Amino acid sequence: MFASEGETGTTYQNFCEIAHISALNEKGARYDSNIPSESLNEIDNLMILCASCHTKIDKTPIFTEQHF
Repeated sequence: MFASEGETGTTYQNFCEIAHISALNEKGARYDSNIPSESLNEIDNLMILCASCHTKIDKTPIFTEQHF
């Protein structure tokens, strides 16, 4: 998160997104049916990325779970 002071007070901008290493659904990037659905939102399956990198890893098939 980035904060900046201006004449009207403090403004905040979020520059990160939370991405799943193993996707939540079958159509998502890096979906693995062997992973129980209740564990997909656990911290071990999440990473923080900028929006650009989040899009890149989800759209580029060379990025597999082993990369993370």
